[in-house]
Amino acid sequence: MRKYKWLAILCLTGHIANAQAGHYEIKGTLTSMDNATKIYVTPLSMTGRGFVYKEIIDSAAVVDGHFQLTGTIDYPKYVQLTLVTAGAAAESSAPDRRKILRMFLTPGETKILGDSIFSRSQVAGSALNEEYKMLITMSGHYDSILRPLHEHYYKALYQADIPVMKLYNDSLNIIKPQRMQAFAGFVSAHNNSPAAILAASMLTEPGNIDTLFSPALANSPDGLAYSKNQEAHRPNIKTGEKVPDFTLTGADGKKVSLSGYAGKYVLIDFWASWCGPCRNEMTFMKKLYAMIKGSSFQLLAVSVDTKKEDWMKAISEEQISSWTNISDLKGMKGTVPALYGVQSIPHNFLVGPDGRLLAENVHGTALLDLLAKYLPVNDK
Repeated sequence: MRKYKWLAILCLTGHIANAQAGHYEIKGTLTSMDNATKIYVTPLSMTGRGFVYKEIIDSAAVVDGHFQLTGTIDYPKYVQLTLVTAGAAAESSAPDRRKILRMFLTPGETKILGDSIFSRSQVAGSALNEEYKMLITMSGHYDSILRPLHEHYYKALYQADIPVMKLYNDSLNIIKPQRMQAFAGFVSAHNNSPAAILAASMLTEPGNIDTLFSPALANSPDGLAYSKNQEAHRPNIKTGEKVPDFTLTGADGKKVSLSGYAGKYVLIDFWASWCGPCRNEMTFMKKLYAMIKGSSFQLLAVSVDTKKEDWMKAISEEQISSWTNISDLKGMKGTVPALYGVQSIPHNFLVGPDGRLLAENVHGTALLDLLAKYLPVNDK
């Protein structure tokens, strides 16, 4: 496998992005796109989710394969350009990815040269967009390696094939740290660039904003938004702390309290009938439960469903009545997800016999290895 010296490249080619307000002008030329009619510009979030805001901040008609966008901005903005073709709507919940281009809107002149696949257009004229291109190229490199490994791993997960899961997980555990190191290197080399915020959002443990970015970037609108997002996603419970008690209703209608399992290892697993990834790991979870099952271990499956019939149907379909299923049927707005800071699922917490948190959000073979540290495993 070819190894790219990303960190060395970044240190040699780093740019300081122009963060001044000013007038922007984008001149676009599209070849092989005779049916293109309009370009829409929408702002994007840089907090790692790529959320597209519904507001349209600029637009232009495409005439004979050419378009021009002009305006004034207070600071560089991460945006999405959406190409609309004849007969297509401007807004769509699932736009054709080939017709969107993500870039930074910066003061000065920027040129775009595109073809029948707008997403692979060439963007020139901005140092910040050159940095962004470098980041996307680096990300694409690692994604191309990780994607097939993930596909094989999850195929084995669906089949609860633990030896194969371990094989691919070992490979993932080699590549993922390299990817994180590359992103960290990008942030360090470009700590005054808005592109560094995008790179930092890809880090598993980004660290303190004051040590990541320059003071100017940290106090910019995007830097402050990044800091606010990191604070919002900070774990509610730290490892080693006592976890809060709760009481929910079981699938059998009886009340179940976490404190009722004091002295045992408890895996609190948040899931829902509508959550594909949750249900995809159920075959593995049943095998894991059979391997760990004993008087010292309890699995509490907290459903964030809102309809009892959906919850009960999923329990029946997945054949998971062997462990304790509980819910308040209030969805993600229930008291327990908020209490534990759960914002997405699947999400789990391993609690020790003393009621303290041992680990959070560990899945697959890593979860099996974690449980094996504390409990006997029957792998026959």
